[in-house]
Amino acid sequence: MDFNNEETPKLNLKKERKMANTNLLPIGILSCISVVLVIFLIFMMVYKPSDNNATKVEISLNVNDVKIEDKLTCEASNDATKDAQNIKLTYKKSEDKFYFGDENELIVDGDYREPDESEKRNGVDLVIDNITNNIYVYVEYSNGESDSDGLKFTYKDSKDGKVTISFNSFKKSSASVYVYAADEGCNKLLKHYDVELPKYNKLSEDKRCDSDDGKESKYCVQYTYDDIEESNLNKLKEGKTKESKFDLKSIAVVFVLFIIAAVLIYIKLR
Repeated sequence: MDFNNEETPKLNLKKERKMANTNLLPIGILSCISVVLVIFLIFMMVYKPSDNNATKVEISLNVNDVKIEDKLTCEASNDATKDAQNIKLTYKKSEDKFYFGDENELIVDGDYREPDESEKRNGVDLVIDNITNNIYVYVEYSNGESDSDGLKFTYKDSKDGKVTISFNSFKKSSASVYVYAADEGCNKLLKHYDVELPKYNKLSEDKRCDSDDGKESKYCVQYTYDDIEESNLNKLKEGKTKESKFDLKSIAVVFVLFIIAAVLIYIKLR
């Protein structure tokens, strides 16, 4: 046999190199996906929500709906009766500031000194909403004193049906809210609420209350009905802490995506 007449096959290096690169492409894709998933998992493990996203818990206003024993025999209009049921009582931080401390300390050598701004804190507002022309509100209130004051609020006295009364939140404060029909000739009492206002919690200014753990702790609420001791701030870690967004559900989703990608690439390589 004459081997000299046979043509030796020539290697097409460009074609072979292209085929090799094509076979390596799925592996490269899988590697990139793996790197991205690993980085994602690490990020989620170390990620913690910012303190700025946490909101301090608040307590509800303590309102007691008192049974009415009105001796008036007249009947209020249906509109007045209906509007009285819609009266809403809430509280909020007051723009007015009050002295935080014992007022006896402001008397020096028999003279009264005006407290500094640093000695004052925002009080608490009682907010009465949904006053209409069919009703009016009478409020009796006290700031821990034996004598109580009273104020009458009609719709004209309100701002779009809303009125606010500021209290010194460093004293025990309470109020009685009476809702009357504004019908001519029949000012019948329709609702009576006894309200206890929360006190300012000075511990809410503590730096430990700025953490996620503190913002969700009952010891760091800005207003409270309880007498909270500073030692309670050491219990913050025992309360509810804000969890990371990294949870079992996230792990499961990422794992399933990884498996699907691996299977598709394996089929491609076969």
